[in-house]
Amino acid sequence: MRNFILIAAVVVGFSSCKNKELEQEVASLKEINKELKDANLDQDSSITSFMETFNEISVNLAEIREKEASIELNAESKSTDSRERIKEDLSIINDLMDQNRAKIEDLDKKLKWAWASNAKVKKSMETLKEDFLSQIEAKDTEIIALREDLTNMNITVEELSQNLVSLNDENVLKDEAILEKEQVIEAQTAVINTAYYKTGNAKELVAQEIITKEGGIIGLGASKQLNANLNTSNFEQIDITEIKEIPLNGKKAELVTNHPADSYKIEGEDKEISKLVILSPEKFWNSSKYLVVMVD
Repeated sequence: MRNFILIAAVVVGFSSCKNKELEQEVASLKEINKELKDANLDQDSSITSFMETFNEISVNLAEIREKEASIELNAESKSTDSRERIKEDLSIINDLMDQNRAKIEDLDKKLKWAWASNAKVKKSMETLKEDFLSQIEAKDTEIIALREDLTNMNITVEELSQNLVSLNDENVLKDEAILEKEQVIEAQTAVINTAYYKTGNAKELVAQEIITKEGGIIGLGASKQLNANLNTSNFEQIDITEIKEIPLNGKKAELVTNHPADSYKIEGEDKEISKLVILSPEKFWNSSKYLVVMVD
């Protein structure tokens, strides 16, 4: 009776696999079961051992199929956890396949000496063993193909990662280039928007070598362009986009540097001047970025 149960377990294992090609072997198992009962061989321990082995192989194959399905599911994800699960499933599949090959090898040895008096039962067992061996070999081929697919997927993922790294590097370089250009533009803009002014009476301006006794500016040519060697430490530095008024203190003011008359005005009260108002900064500073005002 125990052999019948074991054979039934193998049949269930086959049915769960939904493999139509095994239907004939299921029928063969039923026939073997009948022959065993007819031959009154239910107590034969070797039969029990064989059927247990067949059942173990069937269970292993079913578990392998489950792991393959798990790998296909995890392969759709690119996460690190999914990759680790795939590695674990492949390791389990390898172990199960090694177990199955060892079991088939053990069956081969046993079949050489089993059922010498019942050739039909022995042949059926050999046929069943060969079918299991065919399944194992087919599964080997499937696993090789699966490994190749996973390898190609990993290569693709690595290539995508490398492309992303390269793209990020390119973006970093572009960002650095843009930042560098922006810094250059900012520096150039700062230079363009920088001007210098100095106010004082004639004595003070002469003492600081800003004007000569003749009233000309030291370092200026006939065109009244300031010399680049002029010492700017005596001047106030301003941003022409922000400063529109220059404070003055005196009864009268004279611009020593050249600026369009309609680009500014001088304001004050009670015969005292208080400030120079720049009406048009662009026009006012166009001729010179230096402003010298002599007040008395």
